[in-house]
Amino acid sequence: MIEACVEKNIYAIGVNTDQTHLAPDNMLTSAMTNGDTAIYLFVQNYLNGTPLSGSTLLNCANGGVGVVESKFFDDDIKNAVKDCTEKIISGEIKVTDVMAG
Repeated sequence: MIEACVEKNIYAIGVNTDQTHLAPDNMLTSAMTNGDTAIYLFVQNYLNGTPLSGSTLLNCANGGVGVVESKFFDDDIKNAVKDCTEKIISGEIKVTDVMAG
């Protein structure tokens, strides 16, 4: 998909990791899943005597998801992303789970 965007000179959005290096002139951002946050939460809870078990939801509030700031982000976009993130955390913006059916 990213190669096709480069060939057509259109924009792309990466997923899971920062994919900017794959198409620096075409990658608007990447939607991040921060697996290191899951490891940190597990170790932190273990050290506090409350080991995690089962599923842990990674979200904006615990830093488990986010977006990469790219060269395409001016101050207005950065502020809009910050504002939306805060509204998601507060519950003002509801994020739906499309996999929940």
